[in-house]
Amino acid sequence: MKTFYQWILSVLLIILVTGCQSLSAGSQPRAEASPASVLEKPVVQTAAPAKAASSLLRPEENKKQLIPGTSLTATLGVQNAPSGVRAMGYEIWFNPAVLKFEKYERTGLMNKGFAMFGANVVKPGKLRMGGIEAGITPLATGANGDLFILHFKVIGQGTPDFGFRNFKDDIQDWPSLVSSCDAEDGFSGMVLCPGQTL
Repeated sequence: MKTFYQWILSVLLIILVTGCQSLSAGSQPRAEASPASVLEKPVVQTAAPAKAASSLLRPEENKKQLIPGTSLTATLGVQNAPSGVRAMGYEIWFNPAVLKFEKYERTGLMNKGFAMFGANVVKPGKLRMGGIEAGITPLATGANGDLFILHFKVIGQGTPDFGFRNFKDDIQDWPSLVSSCDAEDGFSGMVLCPGQTL
């Protein structure tokens, strides 16, 4: 079991380092569909396609007009976790013409455990997050609560267009939802709730 988690950690570190190198080298991202359009049709891939999270969207939460110069926080959490989690990876897509990711902070369920965790903007509008818990505090089946607070700077006028993609490891089959911070009856999976602008 220890070897498995070491392998997961190695893969995670390679992904994060590769993303950082591509940004620091000033490489230009390939033309890619906007997050909103990607949610409406599958991504074309040359390799075997990765499983994509089935995102449900609440337009009133994801289509708010934002004002440049303000800040936006979004809370990432779980509602009735479908399975226990020791390793997870996922991407949060957003509108890069409107938002610039600044940082994330742990909260709630992530205040303990998952010491090996990272986040990296691999391309404009694509935030990749992931980590493993090799100790005694995995995310339990049925867990409810917040995980992270994501901080964005509003750099342009428009809508955030948040969406989830490419869930990996123990959350690969989880549903996901972009909605208000109020619990959704009967929902089980990952939830992102865009908060107030400041």
